[in-house]
Amino acid sequence: MQVEFDQATCTGIFNCVKEWEAFIEDRDAGKAPLLESDEIESDLYGREVTNDEEMDAKMAA
Repeated sequence: MQVEFDQATCTGIFNCVKEWEAFIEDRDAGKAPLLESDEIESDLYGREVTNDEEMDAKMAA
């Protein structure tokens, strides 16, 4: 499964960090970057998700 993360719409609440360890809290930026992701276009990142991570990724969304 592929997920996409639009960092521009991130509100900085950091709930995603609690749901999936692929997000890290960056208080200085007020955003939660998605680890091991590739930038598809400006502020849009994509990452392949393993079957084991799928539920965590959905909860983080």
